[in-house]
Amino acid sequence: MRHRLALLCLFPFFIVLAACRPEANTEPVAPKSIEHRFTLQIGEQPIQVQVAVTAGEQRRGLMFRESLNEHEGMIFIYPTPQPLRFWMLNVPIHLDIGFFDSEGVLLEVHRMVAHDTTGVASQSREVRYALEMKAGWFAANGIRPGVRLDLALLRTAVRERGFNPDIYIDR
Repeated sequence: MRHRLALLCLFPFFIVLAACRPEANTEPVAPKSIEHRFTLQIGEQPIQVQVAVTAGEQRRGLMFRESLNEHEGMIFIYPTPQPLRFWMLNVPIHLDIGFFDSEGVLLEVHRMVAHDTTGVASQSREVRYALEMKAGWFAANGIRPGVRLDLALLRTAVRERGFNPDIYIDR
């Protein structure tokens, strides 16, 4: 009887001890670099993109890239909606750029010519995200204005890059 009573008294202690045991993987995860590709989705189409967050990353963009894979690109994210203008300094491949609003809705798509430094400006003043893909990609995949970018996946990518997604993505 005493053994049972002693075990019953020690049982809560073992429960607390087990709950306090450190997890096997509590190391903080290092943020992923601009070179990392994340899976995003536009409508039903999955894509692999680099996520440009800082001003330096955005200035460099896809400069000096000789090619992109079929569903590969770069997304530029901004903390507030604004009109945007992109140019192709040191970009040797033709691209399309899609401009999205804060809700992830594609507003417009424009062609960008390799090495063109005159730039392409958004018509909308409410652009929050810009996506560069190979020239012709949007049309070839049926991605037209009104299609939505999956912001939950973008939120995860921004967090994994080491940035606060609340600054860049509305809930």
